[in-house]
Amino acid sequence: MTAGELAARLAFLLAALSARRLARTPFLPSHRPVARALAFTWACDALRGLGPPLGATRALYVAFPVISAALALEVLGRLPRTRTWAAAGGAWAGIAAVVLVASPPRRDPGLAAAFLALHFVSLGVQALAVAALALRRRAPTVTELVALLLLAGDIAELVGPWLHGAVAEDWELARWQWTVVYLSITAVQARRVRWLRTVRGSWPSARPAGS
Repeated sequence: MTAGELAARLAFLLAALSARRLARTPFLPSHRPVARALAFTWACDALRGLGPPLGATRALYVAFPVISAALALEVLGRLPRTRTWAAAGGAWAGIAAVVLVASPPRRDPGLAAAFLALHFVSLGVQALAVAALALRRRAPTVTELVALLLLAGDIAELVGPWLHGAVAEDWELARWQWTVVYLSITAVQARRVRWLRTVRGSWPSARPAGS
């Protein structure tokens, strides 16, 4: 494991845990989509780290842009959660099935181009969600800010490893980029937790009924 991989995974874990804590409060239920998306993505990344067969690794990899797009549509685009994630799950299942059945046993330029196209589609969907947010003409909430930071990470990954020479030759750069993004997300969420503690005066141990 490289230093960048270790740093990115630790930062990712911190971001996921801080999102979960913020979403568990009765004060910010709107943050639950972020906590859920980070948990799903972290689980996919952890499974990939176990070294499954190449086809399974690729199938897990394509979940990342799909989850990013679904989160943006729910949080920034304000689309219904059930329909959004059902569509995302169906899209991932279809793409993963194709990857498992038809992907070549070795690194292939055609497959790399398909993955790159998937990234562009995800970014396009996220851009539409950002446009919907901009039309509301107000400052973003902490949940929306985290979604925007994740979008920034996707863009940085595209500009860095994907467009910086040969594909997959510079993933260490992506890991450090994501380390910065995840640490920024952790800082934003931790600051919100501290603020909520200050204004509420105490930290309730359970969510009130009906929240």
